[in-house]
Amino acid sequence: MRGAWLWILVLLLSGRSFAASAGGEPFDFLFLDANARPVALGGAYTALAADANALLYNPAGLAQVARHEATFMHNQYLQGISQEYAAFASPYGWGANLNFLSFGNVTKTTMSNPDGSGLGQTGLTDLAATLGYGLALTRSLSLGLGVKYIRETIDNTVGSVWAADVGALYAVPLLDGLTLGAALQNVGPTVRFQGAYENLPLNARAGAAYAFKINGQEQILSVDMSKERSQGLIPFAGVEIRLLAPLAMRVGYNGRNDAGIGVTAGFGVQWEDWSIDYAFAPMGDTGDAHRISATLRWGSGRAKPQPVQAAPTPVISTVTAASEQPQVVAASTAVPTALAIRVTTDTLTGRRIIESPCAVLPELPAPPTDKPARLLLRIPFTPDQSDISACDQAEIRRVADLLQASPQVKAAIEGHADNSGLEWWNQILSQSRADSVRNALVQNFAIAPSRLKLSGFGSTRPIDTNETVEGRAKNRRVEVVIEYGP
Repeated sequence: MRGAWLWILVLLLSGRSFAASAGGEPFDFLFLDANARPVALGGAYTALAADANALLYNPAGLAQVARHEATFMHNQYLQGISQEYAAFASPYGWGANLNFLSFGNVTKTTMSNPDGSGLGQTGLTDLAATLGYGLALTRSLSLGLGVKYIRETIDNTVGSVWAADVGALYAVPLLDGLTLGAALQNVGPTVRFQGAYENLPLNARAGAAYAFKINGQEQILSVDMSKERSQGLIPFAGVEIRLLAPLAMRVGYNGRNDAGIGVTAGFGVQWEDWSIDYAFAPMGDTGDAHRISATLRWGSGRAKPQPVQAAPTPVISTVTAASEQPQVVAASTAVPTALAIRVTTDTLTGRRIIESPCAVLPELPAPPTDKPARLLLRIPFTPDQSDISACDQAEIRRVADLLQASPQVKAAIEGHADNSGLEWWNQILSQSRADSVRNALVQNFAIAPSRLKLSGFGSTRPIDTNETVEGRAKNRRVEVVIEYGP
């Protein structure tokens, strides 16, 4: 009887025919949800996977992970079936996971020996180990790639193969809180399994998630559609409601769960760097599935503050005024972003101001109206990052104030990188940094995009040596240049 239950559950857990059935596909366990949060949301996670679970749903989410994150789950099904899941994600874009499913052991039987006397036992295990990387091409668009090793064992028959997942995430600029996601999973060759060549369970999924706030607490709506090689479109949906900051309530619908009505539910509790999540999924006559997962977050993707060093000499100094040569109205340069101070120099007065990154910056003087003038501000960035810190918003506000005061003036936004890594990546990174500054001016201060000229120069225009940590920190920057006519 236990053997019958085993194979029934194999079919129900995948929601379709299993590899052992004629014409079925192997490795159907890859469609099982793991971490309790996406399970409670019905598996509608393609556009939400900006965490350690990204490699299960959309590897592009690795580019959006803000801190180091590790998650663990033990799932005990009926009849001794168990699932072990662990995943890790880094704020530097890479991650890994391990997913192992064991169906336990059952007694072998044959037509002539239905009791299995003397035949021993057999079992079924599934394993998937994945390594992936996500890259933020711009502030809005991220891409990701995952490479996985898959193995399925039934008795003494083993099938194994390498496969890949690709994905994309797009934060819609015109509607804050809306994210779109898409992924193509299990791309790989056919695999020889049980004497025949079988296709991998290729799967295409797309989804949307919308985050908004009620009474200061974030609420989330998410929907997904999935198309497998041998199936039609499958819908998923989820809602996450947060009434209090530490507590999130979740409900969802999973169209792949043919065993029950497809409804899922659960909750999550966060305490400091830890979160505990629970999910409940009815499985019809076979019982209910319960998942509990624990997640730990630590560190940061930002460089740690270092002891304060002497302020560098400003790169831009006063230029002798001449009718044919612009005068520098004001210039701003910064100590490397790892340091906890900023140096601002007003070249009209020669005054140097040393301040913390979040201090209020001094007002800029009005540009002269009787001669050409040039304003240059520099905004620093940490390695491999293109996001603007909260402290840098004050510098961008100064640019916005000047542009708003002079509607006829345009600005050049020029992104730069140090020479670490490959030049094609430095070019993308510099363009993305410039794009972040432009988006801040357009979205936060209503500056017309037509007034902003965008450029990315990679590592081709350093202002200091790339042989030292301090020099590279100066070269990771965006320069905003405003030219005033006479």
